[in-house]
Parts: sequence; C-alpha cells; structure tokens
Amino acid sequence: MNHRINKNKGFTLLELMFAMTFLSILLITIAMFVTQISSIYQRGITIRSINLVGRSMTTAMQKDIDNTSPFLLTDQSQGSQTRAKNRNYILFDGGGRLCVGNHSYIWNTVDAIQSNAMVNKYSGSNKTIRFVQVPDNSGTYCKQNSGKYPDISQDGSIEMLDEGDREMNIYNFSVSSNDADYDAVTNQRVYTIQFTIGSITNKEYGVISNNECRAPSDAQSDVDYCSINSFTITARAGNKLSSE
Repeated sequence: MNHRINKNKGFTLLELMFAMTFLSILLITIAMFVTQISSIYQRGITIRSINLVGRSMTTAMQKDIDNTSPFLLTDQSQGSQTRAKNRNYILFDGGGRLCVGNHSYIWNTVDAIQSNAMVNKYSGSNKTIRFVQVPDNSGTYCKQNSGKYPDISQDGSIEMLDEGDREMNIYNFSVSSNDADYDAVTNQRVYTIQFTIGSITNKEYGVISNNECRAPSDAQSDVDYCSINSFTITARAGNKLSSE
C-alpha cells in the first residue's frame, strides 16, 4: 500500500514566537521613528513661528520710528536742550510703552501676566495685553493724564504675538540711544531696540525658565513647543525735532 507523505507542515511554537518578536520590534521601531519625526516637525514650526513674529515686530517698529521725529529716552540731551518731557518710551516694572510714528507699542511681560500684575490694560475689558500695536499718531498713550497713563482702546489694536496655535509672550524689551547716535547736522537719531520673545504652552507656569527652555528632564518641560529668541534692531528717526 502506498502512503502519501504530507509535506505541508505548520509553524512550530518557537517559530511563531520569533515571528511575533520580530513584528513587535518592527512596529516599535516604526512608532519611535514617526514620533521623532513629529517632534522635529513641531519643534521646527515653533521656531519658525517665533522668527516670523519677531520679524513682523521689527519691520513694524522700524517703519514707525523712521516716520517719527527724534525722541529722548530718560534725561538724554539733544543738542543744547533737554526734552525728557517729550519721552515716547515709558518702561514700567512688568511692561512698557513705545509711542512712535502712527502707532503705540504696548506690552506686559510674561512675569506680570502670570502673576496677574499687568501694568497695561484694555479699557472696559479683561483681555490680556501681551504686545499690541495700537493706532496713536499723537502719542497719547505715552502722556500722563492726572498722573496716570490711559488704558488702551481695543479699537484697531493688533496683538502681534499671535502665530497659529502658538502662544507667545515677551520677556524683556529695551530701547537705547547714545549722544553719539545723534547727528546735529541732519537732525537724526539712531535707536537700538532689543527684545526677547518665547513660546508658552501652559498658562500657569510656562515652559521657559531664566530665558531658556526647560531641560527635557524637567517635569514641566515641553521641548516640542518651547522656543525663545532675542532680536536686536536699529532704526533711524526722521529729520524734525518733536515739538514741546
């Protein structure tokens, strides 16, 4: 009698275990690769957003300063006169104001916002001011009225620290100009503006400490959405003195 030999054999348990192990390793590797690519992409978007906002701010301020008369900071002298009362730059503990050209630039620092100690507020609204551009061709927001600076109108105001789903805040802002930066012949003055902006992913504590992103080991870190950048620009004010 002829017996047919069945050559169709099934997988052994050991072979199945090896196959499952290989498949698991492959899936884990793919998942880690996708996660890493996603992290790099999100980090790139955050950095790009910070740079776009910074460039937008610098362009706007340079344009307004170019179209304004030279202005003084604190008690600087311009020519033979001291015109500190014509200040267009007011710095508070927690924010400040820069009134130049057709706009005023008004901000609260991230520390002031997080501690609910904002020095600049909208009139009739609790909406947070981070860094806004407001129409103000007369510099009203840098002038005291009964010993106080006016609250900000929301009409026409533009929040400049908005970029998609990235929330940003300003960490520091300063304007400087030396006597050597003033040209008495052309009646022009050069100003240096420095500011630092950074992303925030949590309104309670943020992700930036000491102007740096928190280390990945920090429980409050968020490396994908954390970015901070400092900008330094120069602008030349026009060729006519501000009136007293």
